[in-house]
Parts: sequence; C-alpha cells; structure tokens
Amino acid sequence: MTEEYEVLVEELESKLQGSKVETGKTVFYGSSSFRLWESVNSDLADDQIINLAFGGSTMEACQYYFERIVLPYAPTKMVIYAGDNDIGNGSTPEEILESFTKLYHKIRANFNDIPLTFLSIKPSPSRWDQVEKIKKTNRLIKHFISADIHCKYIDIFEPMLDENKKVKEELFIEDGLHMNAAGYAIWSQVMTDSI
Repeated sequence: MTEEYEVLVEELESKLQGSKVETGKTVFYGSSSFRLWESVNSDLADDQIINLAFGGSTMEACQYYFERIVLPYAPTKMVIYAGDNDIGNGSTPEEILESFTKLYHKIRANFNDIPLTFLSIKPSPSRWDQVEKIKKTNRLIKHFISADIHCKYIDIFEPMLDENKKVKEELFIEDGLHMNAAGYAIWSQVMTDSI
C-alpha cells in the first residue's frame, strides 16, 4: 500500500486513540462515504455501530488493512461500502471483485458466519462517465455474495437516480462525489431495518 494510505489509516487510528476497543458491535468499514457519515448512529437508530471507515480507501486497501483496523473489534455484524475509489483509480470490475473476495474470506476466516452486508457502489455526478463499470461491479459482487445466506446486498444505486435514470445531483456537495444530508437521508431510508 502507498504512503498516502498509511497516512489515512493513521488518521483513523489517531481518532480512535483513547477510546476503548469495543467488541461485539456492528462495524461499518470502507471509504469516505461511510467515514463522513457522522450521524450514522442516530440516522439508523443504532448505538451499536462503530465506524471504522477511512477516507480515500479502495476495496484493495480495505482488505489489506483488515487485520490492523477491523480484527481487534471482533464485530458481530459488518457493513461494507467500498469500490467507489477503485473505479476512480481505473480498476476493472473484475479487479474490484477480486479484492472484495479476499476481504470476504478474511472476514469469514476470523468471524465465522457473522451477518455481512455489502452496500452497492453509489452513482455520483463526478463518476457518471464510469456508470457502466459501477453497475457491473455491483452485479459481480451481488452474484458472489448470493451464495452465502449470511450475506446481504443492499441497493442504494437505484434510489439515487431520478425518473430519467440519471443521478440526482442535489444529493451531493460541490465535489459531485460526496453526499450531503439529503443523500444520507436516502441511505438511511433504504438501510433502516435492513442491516
């Protein structure tokens, strides 16, 4: 992994430093779409969520840093949002699936059959030119986890589109990638009682 990821992981560790490592919770793991969701506990009415996402992370980085970040927390549930930045970095859907598969096997090897949820990669204005790759990646991961009865796929792609099947730009901040409160409201609505 690059030095940039080390910095991002160290930022997460610094943020967590001093707080007790609580095991047996629901871990949210992935990229900045989770990291920036500071109201996730209240939005989903769940005080058992621990947010271990780190900005800029890819699916590849998530599997690489799994032992360092997630393992100490021994979660009883996991929710993953990653793959968005892999698309932005030029990875193919097949490469993202490969990274997810490695992460999946690490989760299963360490935490047995805990409930595992994959939140689909979202559409966004800044990556609309990559929308077909996003759709394919979502399909590949959905198919892969369908063989595991303890896995769930949650589609947040479709709810973020308008009646013309274009991404709702009003759900995003100025960068066209990260969401505002309206975007997270949709996520909350879709995810409530589903994880």
